[in-house]
Amino acid sequence: MKLEQATILVPGPSPKWVRRNLILSRVQAESVLFVAEGNLSFALTMSRKPSVAASSVLATVYEAEGDLTDTAYDNARKLLKLGCSVKTGVDATHLSDTIGKRQFRTIIFQFPNVASRDPRYGQNPNHVLVTRFLKTATNHLKPGGVVAISTLDSPFYEGAFKMVEAARNLRVC
Repeated sequence: MKLEQATILVPGPSPKWVRRNLILSRVQAESVLFVAEGNLSFALTMSRKPSVAASSVLATVYEAEGDLTDTAYDNARKLLKLGCSVKTGVDATHLSDTIGKRQFRTIIFQFPNVASRDPRYGQNPNHVLVTRFLKTATNHLKPGGVVAISTLDSPFYEGAFKMVEAARNLRVC
């Protein structure tokens, strides 16, 4: 499997989805939210870039602090030492519950996956996850900001996310 181009929602008067290979270029000195970061390695790598103000980074994981792997716990400590914020127990479909009303210039959700193909509400559960994530993410996006979602290029995920449909359900596209 290889990393597929990121799908980025660009809201505004003419909102659209664009496919970009340059997800890394979106992580600049402005505020960045990393959602469901797994072991926090991507957030750590990006936070070490000279162009990134660590204090503007919030890295989140779904797991509770006590359930973090050793690698994730280690990376969380490193992020905190750099000046980043780290939150555990964050549900990507209910961001306000843990991050309040905070807003970001860039929100990145890498590899959304519910590890199931059993339909929910007549849809692939990954599509349901992305749709619910986008609904909550729009409340945390600064004007001119973007949401980046990266997925894997694999037959297993063929058509699973339906990004344009997910955005249309929100009436942002």
